[in-house]
Amino acid sequence: MKIWTYDKFVPVSEFVSHERVIVAKEAKSPLDPVEPNPSGTGSPQTYLNYCTNHRPCQNQASCTNTGEGSYTCTCRPGFLGLNCEIETNECDSNPCRNGGSCKDLLNGFSCACPQGFYGKNCEISAMRCADGPCFNGGTCVEADTGGYSCRCPTGFMGSNCEKRMDRCSSSSPCANGTNHV
Repeated sequence: MKIWTYDKFVPVSEFVSHERVIVAKEAKSPLDPVEPNPSGTGSPQTYLNYCTNHRPCQNQASCTNTGEGSYTCTCRPGFLGLNCEIETNECDSNPCRNGGSCKDLLNGFSCACPQGFYGKNCEISAMRCADGPCFNGGTCVEADTGGYSCRCPTGFMGSNCEKRMDRCSSSSPCANGTNHV
């Protein structure tokens, strides 16, 4: 599909949308966008005032006439598409952490957090150092924002010091191509 941009055809793939504004007129030929009444019916006013006569923009988007028979839809946040007909799904980016489940809202999302977590993205642990969350001799430090963090002893890693570090990792490989046992 190509779009007429006042004086030339531009393939849709080359048309850059700015702030979700998309020109919504498919040009069939150079005469199409400038011919006021290509079908022989209706009046030139119908093509000059396309937004009012056809109301192509959906979901309360604003419509601007951009020429004879062409228009531009400016989508509200949360909507995309030629006529703002597609609601974006903010859950597609997996914003909920720590096993939280996401619910898509109009121009937003909410997370249902599992027990022990809270925050907009379930990013804050409700556990405290008194709950003993650090393993393998890790030292627990209470966070000012709630929750905790663990300082792991040498040889351990992970948010709760639950993972043993591989002594043959790329940072300190075993000599002569041997494997650590």
